[in-house]
Amino acid sequence: MRITTLSEFILDRQHEFPHATGELSRILGAVELAAKVVSREVNKAGLAEDILGA
Repeated sequence: MRITTLSEFILDRQHEFPHATGELSRILGAVELAAKVVSREVNKAGLAEDILGA
């Protein structure tokens, strides 16, 4: 089974809502980017090991 990214899911489904403005897609894209930034910073700081107890 192939994993679908958030961006792929949004692009695949947006045609189902022809009257949508795209605002939700933009918000979800911003959340996706923010999560990537936070993940990178946590990993760079070495906090993941402290939190997970590894």
